[in-house]
Amino acid sequence: MAATRTAQRAAHRPQEAAAPGRRGVFQPVERACPLCRAGDGELLAQVAQDVCGVGRISFGVRACAGCGMILQAPMTDPAAIETQYRAFSNYTFTLPDQPPLQPPGRRIIAALEAAGARPGRAFDVGAATGDFLWHLRERGWAVAGCDPSPNAAAAGRQRYGIEIRVGTEQSLLGRQSGLSLVTFSHVLEHLADPVASLIRAHGALADEGRLAFEFPCFTDVDAMPPGVFMMEHLNYFTRRTTEQLLARAGFEPLSMTVDFWERHYPVITVVARKARGRTRPVGADSGGAALCRDYLAMERERLAGIDARIERAITGAPAIFIWGAGLHTSLLLERCPSLARVSVVAVMDRDAQKAGHRLGPHRVSNDVGRVSRSAAPVVISSQVSEREIARALADQGVAPERIVTLYD
Repeated sequence: MAATRTAQRAAHRPQEAAAPGRRGVFQPVERACPLCRAGDGELLAQVAQDVCGVGRISFGVRACAGCGMILQAPMTDPAAIETQYRAFSNYTFTLPDQPPLQPPGRRIIAALEAAGARPGRAFDVGAATGDFLWHLRERGWAVAGCDPSPNAAAAGRQRYGIEIRVGTEQSLLGRQSGLSLVTFSHVLEHLADPVASLIRAHGALADEGRLAFEFPCFTDVDAMPPGVFMMEHLNYFTRRTTEQLLARAGFEPLSMTVDFWERHYPVITVVARKARGRTRPVGADSGGAALCRDYLAMERERLAGIDARIERAITGAPAIFIWGAGLHTSLLLERCPSLARVSVVAVMDRDAQKAGHRLGPHRVSNDVGRVSRSAAPVVISSQVSEREIARALADQGVAPERIVTLYD
């Protein structure tokens, strides 16, 4: 159950997906609501930005007129998402003999145990290298899973002896039957048709089987960071639309818990069973659009503050480094005018897979010594790992006055 789910997400694409445009410019594609199939609703935001190694992407954020679902519509060209996964999700790290239990897995296991789930046969969709399955097996479950990454599946089989099949749930989950548990951890928000995915899970489960999943919860504006609307997230679930998702796939919830994932964002962890009898209708989410507008106003205010902080820190500097080549940097380059008024020596990232690619006009480098040898300020573009990056730069001899943090 890794944070990155590779092409599992990109595999679920509408048939009208467009080919990438010229020179790495991808065009968004139209999409109906995955919950109620309505094709209209209020357009709340339009997002456009450059993405490292991919090119220029764009998408819209809409509140469905039928059910209130917040979703990408039109959505990012699936070819752009697939390009990113193919280039930068290759699982080239070394696995420990005993993997740590990450927060999503810890929350799912706790919810299953609280719901009285007993060990049986479990299948994890988007299993990556099988870390979560390792922990389920330690608790008595017979485990298997699927992941589109051959490298991830091979690593999990070789290191942990876990059966991880190469492919997506579209092709593999439907072959399962009589399962005690199907899990999706931070996968459903990436799929163009999450209802269809849960219907396949419904068919694969035994009558008393359990469904468990976790994904970001669109709630509590102050708890969400800037950049929630990103190319990889196609669906933005509230508690109400999560209930709709379950009902439309034939499930009823046993538990739905909203929690906060460290410095990331709110998440909702769900354990459900097959509905007994007909599922009860769930009303539309009438508050999703207003919450979205409140979030967008908060995001503008916070990004203006970040821009002012960057401006103060780099005033007088002829050039700067930016540390981090991810989607947060894409956001800042698009929304912070201060970064357009200064020369950027390079965008730095430790990930060797990103070295040599471009993020907009900027070349990405993983030559850490280049930063140490320079006197230019280093703007850290990460909310989640800002402290760790600042400590690492200081350990490499970068003077504290050169390190620009945006959140601490």
